[in-house]
Amino acid sequence: MYKIDGPGATSDNRFTSGNSAEGILATEVTADFMNTLMDEIANVVVGASISLDKEDNGQLFEAIVQLIDDSATTFGDQPQRTFFAGPSTGSDAPPAFRQLTVEDLPIVLPAGMVAPFVGTSAPTGWLMCDGAAVNRATYSSLFAVMGTAHGSGDGSTTFNLPDYRGRFLRGVDGTAGRDPDKASRTAMSSGGATGNAVGSVQSDQIKSHTHTYDMAASAQGGNPSAIEGSVGSYTGKGAAIDATGGNETRPLNAYVNYIIKT
Repeated sequence: MYKIDGPGATSDNRFTSGNSAEGILATEVTADFMNTLMDEIANVVVGASISLDKEDNGQLFEAIVQLIDDSATTFGDQPQRTFFAGPSTGSDAPPAFRQLTVEDLPIVLPAGMVAPFVGTSAPTGWLMCDGAAVNRATYSSLFAVMGTAHGSGDGSTTFNLPDYRGRFLRGVDGTAGRDPDKASRTAMSSGGATGNAVGSVQSDQIKSHTHTYDMAASAQGGNPSAIEGSVGSYTGKGAAIDATGGNETRPLNAYVNYIIKT
């Protein structure tokens, strides 16, 4: 497609009716321009699998509607869009409209992308984040992104996937200063990243704190007195605080599987 550039076209490639009094010619609509315009429109119609019919003046609209409808079909069990693939063969061939394939996914979903998933097995082009050791050559695009940050596998031919089972994810602290223990973070699997880096992990922990309490005690002479203090600082008669809570400290949560794009 191109803008009019024949005799009488304006400097910004637009049509003009001309002005005979000022000697300005009207724009000449050339055969080359009209043929190009015709081919552009015809290619949209043909690209929607509609046969050209010179008696039907509604084919362009029909083709656009059809292409939009086609774009709502599915790839596997996921919605997909129609992609414009350019000329099918040769520079003069009509453009081909084709459906999204596995090969197109890196355009919009880069290797190493992690997503929550409600299925029980990873879809095509993804792997479960279960810590498995996978082949570096087979998953070269993923290995190029993550390397051995989550584990070095066998040290030569494999590397470990992230193992996010039963874990909450946390953004790398970097220089934000929100993780006071970032330097002591450990490797997820052998050979993996430690410290302030993607792939490192921490065990569960409760922040250091104290609990105040009141306890009745007997002073010398039998006169009771109230003693106030805090756990860890009272050095008198031993006292126990009843246990409370469950098996771990956690927020309200729901289960998903994490998957990673290969």
